[in-house]
Formats: sequence, C-alpha cells, structure tokens
Amino acid sequence: MTEPSWTMGWVQKMVRGHVTEEEYNMAMNTLFVKLHMLDPQSVIPTFHLLNHIRGTCWK
Repeated sequence: MTEPSWTMGWVQKMVRGHVTEEEYNMAMNTLFVKLHMLDPQSVIPTFHLLNHIRGTCWK
C-alpha cells in the first residue's frame, strides 16, 4: 500500500473518474481489514500516509 506505483494507480483512477470515492473507500476498508489481520501496528501509519496523499491530490 505504501509503494508509490500502487498509490499512484489508485490516485489516477480517482482523478480520471474510473472509480468513485465510494468504490475507493470500500476497497481501502477491505485492504485495511486484511492489513490489520496481518500486521496491526502498520495500519495507522499507512492510513495517515494514504490520507495525506489523497489530500494533496484533491486540492
């Protein structure tokens, strides 16, 4: 999730209108549940990183 290519893939889909914000949120929720099961301590830092990236792209 923190790989630049993975993140930019989602950002490009959102910017180009290929996915809605609701679809993005559902996909992220699913990924965070899986991540929490694998490595609970990495969930919060990853969430903050993605929120920061998302916030800078929608200005």
